Amino acid sequence: LKAVFTLESGVDVTKGGLLQGGRAFGRQSFVGLDGSWGRFTMGRQYTSMFSALRPFTPLAYATQYEPIILLTGLNFRSDNTIKWEQNWGPVRALAHWTFKSGVSGINSDKPGDAFRRDSGFGGALGYNSPRWSATLAYDQTHPSMTGFGDTGYGRARKWMLAANWVQGPVKLIGGYRWQNARYSDGSAFLRDDLMWLGVNYQANAQWHFALVYYRDNIKQLQRKLGTGVNDPANPWQVSFVTSHALSKRTDLYLTAAYAKHA
Repeated sequence: LKAVFTLESGVDVTKGGLLQGGRAFGRQSFVGLDGSWGRFTMGRQYTSMFSALRPFTPLAYATQYEPIILLTGLNFRSDNTIKWEQNWGPVRALAHWTFKSGVSGINSDKPGDAFRRDSGFGGALGYNSPRWSATLAYDQTHPSMTGFGDTGYGRARKWMLAANWVQGPVKLIGGYRWQNARYSDGSAFLRDDLMWLGVNYQANAQWHFALVYYRDNIKQLQRKLGTGVNDPANPWQVSFVTSHALSKRTDLYLTAAYAKHA
């Protein structure tokens, strides 16, 4: 049995200030225990879906070029969260629970507030081998909807299935994410299906290439409560990244992307 902790900050390199709303440890801040029964942590940390999806994102969560919010939701990094993770050989399991006010990270607890407001939970189960890997994950939140004309809290549910296959220097990656988000009265906020397909190619020790296509099939969208549900054009994006390693610590990269209806 051992104790673990992480304190991680995000820094704006252009201005020198802190990211994540100016928080000292806005990226991660948690403590926990790690033993034969798994790893148990408490604090601000990533959700089960975010952690499980990492090996199945063609651009490795490159925030400038990959639609991370669409993939995992705004709550991918949550406060007041307890999380459990365990590995049994090639099998990996994760589960988490986010207490009240943890999802948004901006609301403080107030007497009389509903226990479920800005709470969430989720889990994931995955399999990893040298040739192929797959994961299945679920995530549910009850976010405050004040910014969308709703004084209550809604419910957002997401299922995700992803897999990759490796053949020599080539890795094929694909996934599907289902989402159904509702206002407090049960009316639709967002119902969509996100799909992605990508390829990574390690040409040699120096050169790496990545190409990926994302498409979000938006079936229902109500931007503000009471304004009516519509079916907007489906956004899609193509991204390309190539990098050349000059050393173990330095590389040069080139990226290009095209997005429509984003």
